[in-house]
Amino acid sequence: MGVSPGLVWHDYRSSLSIEMRTESTGRRRSDLPDFVQTDVNVGALAEAIFARYAGPQAIVIEGTPSQATFFNQEYCPDFRVMKLAGELALRVNQRAIAEAGRPDAIHPLRVTIREIMLAALLHDLGKQHEDCAPFIELLRQTDLRGDTGDGASRHADLLSIVRDVHCRKGPCMIDRLRDAGRAELNNPFIATVARRHGEDYAVNYSERQGCWWAREINVVTIADDFTDPEIEAVFKQMQALGVDKFCTNQTRVGMGPRMAPFAEKYRIKPAFHTHALVNDPNEVASPASLDRVLGMSALFMVNLDIGHFARGGNDPFAYMKAHHDRITHLHVRDQKKDGSAANIGDGDLQVADILKTIRDNRWPIACILEQGRTGFDSTVLATKANLDYMRRVLES
Repeated sequence: MGVSPGLVWHDYRSSLSIEMRTESTGRRRSDLPDFVQTDVNVGALAEAIFARYAGPQAIVIEGTPSQATFFNQEYCPDFRVMKLAGELALRVNQRAIAEAGRPDAIHPLRVTIREIMLAALLHDLGKQHEDCAPFIELLRQTDLRGDTGDGASRHADLLSIVRDVHCRKGPCMIDRLRDAGRAELNNPFIATVARRHGEDYAVNYSERQGCWWAREINVVTIADDFTDPEIEAVFKQMQALGVDKFCTNQTRVGMGPRMAPFAEKYRIKPAFHTHALVNDPNEVASPASLDRVLGMSALFMVNLDIGHFARGGNDPFAYMKAHHDRITHLHVRDQKKDGSAANIGDGDLQVADILKTIRDNRWPIACILEQGRTGFDSTVLATKANLDYMRRVLES
């Protein structure tokens, strides 16, 4: 049996991280000695993680301390999902070490096994939100089987529930736990993976047996210092998880020629995130730089951050209309003409027109709310107000 190290969490907003033994400046923590775990007692680790989250838990709701129960000791399907995720992660690391040095070897994970397990445990947390009670009751009362007629309608109801619960309520519940002192929930991997879910369970499950929600892993920076094997490892791991597109964050123009062969080989679409540094030809910022990137591969797409793009002196609405077929995602925010932040709908970025145009043309563009807090007492209230505005626009 493998050993399970003591369950120690650190605040990821500090310079510390799990199992760091020495400080290191300018290095990824996954490059540190002994980071890769190949001898972990997944069962014991699962029990230790679950013990921290089962039963009544302290939470904070908009500044007010409260309590909630997310998982029961007696029955918890999420516990089994967590153990499976841990076993899969362990096998990836073990295979990576065994194949080290081979040209086609996979790379070990750059996150710890317990981080993967915690993300798996919390990925369905949104169903515990009080606003979800009517949807959960609907699930109990409705026969959801069937592909035509009433069955198809019920299936659509289920998808609405999944989208509402997973996309809106899960992050809120994670924030409530974090605000009550759960430092591990500041971890960027957990905050990303535990918040993202597949669009359609039936489609995702049938295409890739297993972790259907992992299709929504959505942000990876392929930095200038990536080696070709590291670039390929990103695409290989996404292929294994069934991911068919992803957003870059800080990936620059010069990396395009090196990424293109792997995008073509694995048929996965990188969507390049736009920034505002239009005077740097290596930044994905101007229409000219985007033309260069999109010309490198038919699989290269755009993740249009309308705020950054506008701050660079560009017109995001005009660009979207002209290049909608190459845009997979929008980072939706609003701002005044002077660049100062504004709540959605109060600025000058024509957000309502952008949303209506996507709706009316049925363009498959995902809109990601990325909005700073402006005039609200909490991020929860700010997010709710901005989402409510976007929903009113789309339903008008």
